Amino acid sequence: MHERIANILAELRSSEQDSARAIDGAEAAIQAMLPTPIILVPLPPASKEQMEQAARLAKRMVEQAAFTHAVQSHVRPGTVDQILSMVA
Repeated sequence: MHERIANILAELRSSEQDSARAIDGAEAAIQAMLPTPIILVPLPPASKEQMEQAARLAKRMVEQAAFTHAVQSHVRPGTVDQILSMVA
């Protein structure tokens, strides 16, 4: 996984195409590697508490995903350089 991300970032650096298009392509490639989060909802005869627990868990996952996405979208170039130097 780390190697694939490093390759995507390396291609982004050496890309001669439009930077916005290259960034969009890199973002799409990285997003395609992320697993889709799922919540398994208990089947009947599940109790009301079990259903509420699943709903709370789903809400927390959505909140954390939004926070994580915001944090990852503001990565400094120096951080990317450091990650690439560790992988290479």
